[in-house]
Amino acid sequence: MKTAREALATHLNMDMSELSEYAYQSGRFTKTVYNLEIGYYCATKDPKKLPQPISKQTDKFEWVEVKDAFLNSYGWLIFKV
Repeated sequence: MKTAREALATHLNMDMSELSEYAYQSGRFTKTVYNLEIGYYCATKDPKKLPQPISKQTDKFEWVEVKDAFLNSYGWLIFKV
């Protein structure tokens, strides 16, 4: 697993190109966030660098880790709001 998008697509059992359609508006977050009907998602290898809104007027997101043993074995962590 090389990219966060690939890791998240695997977790959600989606095709990477299909997942790309759910990328939240570029430039609103410090990293790519995917807005699905079931919540906002992101994947990272560094939980200290979770995406946050760029706008100072928006509250910070309280990310919650979603356990995925398969992805965790590759070093990826999945988070949801």
